[in-house]
Amino acid sequence: MKITSKNQMYRMSDKGLFGNRFRSWDSWKEVVDSGFRGLLSVRSFEIWNPIRIYEKSFHYVSGRMETDLKGRKLKFYEATPVESRVIQGELMELPGGLYFRHTFAKRPMREAFEIQDLIATGVNALMVLKNHVDPVSFDELRELLDKYPGCVVEFTEFKIPVGVFNRTMVVWEVRHY
Repeated sequence: MKITSKNQMYRMSDKGLFGNRFRSWDSWKEVVDSGFRGLLSVRSFEIWNPIRIYEKSFHYVSGRMETDLKGRKLKFYEATPVESRVIQGELMELPGGLYFRHTFAKRPMREAFEIQDLIATGVNALMVLKNHVDPVSFDELRELLDKYPGCVVEFTEFKIPVGVFNRTMVVWEVRHY
C-alpha cells in the first residue's frame, strides 16, 4: 500500500496500523474532555501556517487556544519524554540496502537533526539499529519496511516503555510523500 498524504498517514496511525504511538487528539475539546493534563505538543494541518509547539503545559496550550491558536486546524499529542530518547531518525530500504538518517540528540527530531545529523547505510545502518533499538523494535521496523515497500519510517527509540502500547519505540510517520 502506498501512503500518499499526511492525512492518510495520520488516519492509519490513529488506527494503530504502524505500531506504538503517543495519545493524540483531533481537537482541543477532545483534549479537555479526555482529562489529560500533562505536557502537550501541537502541530498544524495548515500548510500555509505550520505551527509546531513542543512539550508545553496544558495551561500554556489552553492560553494559546484562546488567542492565536483559536480556530486553527490542529492535532494535539501527548508530549514525549525527551530525556529518555536513545536514537531517532528516518529509515528506508533502497535498492542498495538500508538508508538510516539518525541522531542521538535528545530533542524533538527536527531540532535534533540541527544538532546532529548522521547517515548510515547498508550493513552499517543495520549495526546502528541493532546496537540502539531493542529486538522487538527492530522487528517492528523490518515489518513496516516489508509491509510498506519504498516508504520512510520515522521513529524514536526510548529507554523506557512509552505510548499507547507501552513499548520502547514510537513510530511517528510511515510515508511515501
